[in-house]
Amino acid sequence: MLACAKVKPTVRPPKYPLELVVDVRKRRVDEASRDLAKAARGREAAENRRVVTQKRNDAHGAAAERVRCAEEDALVRGKLSVADLSRAGSWEARVAQERGALAGELSKALANEAGARAEERQAQEKLESRMGESQLAVNHRARWREGLQRRTEANEEEAASEAWRCRTSKPRS
Repeated sequence: MLACAKVKPTVRPPKYPLELVVDVRKRRVDEASRDLAKAARGREAAENRRVVTQKRNDAHGAAAERVRCAEEDALVRGKLSVADLSRAGSWEARVAQERGALAGELSKALANEAGARAEERQAQEKLESRMGESQLAVNHRARWREGLQRRTEANEEEAASEAWRCRTSKPRS
């Protein structure tokens, strides 16, 4: 005669053994997101500094051009003396020196902006990598749970089949 198996009470499913890995990878994604936000703010600040420097450079050039035009008009009208023309040469030298200093600031701002863009790009790549790693762990956990569910269902099916066989094999009274 067949031994009838008793139905086991429902037990809590086991915990995913790599849950810590999933948590660590999620924290790494969060950290990489913060790094990307910081890099984006740095790039925006560098961009703003470059724009301000560019505007200052353009304003300097425009102001110098206005003074040159006014001096040329005064020269044409005969309102300038030899001393004024001598000062104009000194003024041009000073303007050239200022233009050089502003050009140096602009090139430095452009270099800083390029560096900030590269840093932001690296942070974006790091975030994408971390997100991929995290997704791998999440996908593995989902497959593990699906396998656990299939095994549980198979065990329940086997228990139900066993119970049915025990019931049908009993002699009817």
